[in-house]
Amino acid sequence: MTAPILPPQTLWIDPDDAPPITARWIAEDDLYHGETLIRRAAFPDGTPPARTKD
Repeated sequence: MTAPILPPQTLWIDPDDAPPITARWIAEDDLYHGETLIRRAAFPDGTPPARTKD
């Protein structure tokens, strides 16, 4: 007697998993050490907005 042939299983992905962290995601995010801001996020066009004098 042979075992029944089962259909191939699909890869199950947990819907609660976080998306993968990419270099682009890191480059477009602020960098903090604790509560101290180390580096501001990159802007979409690559240049920060013009600063104004207060």
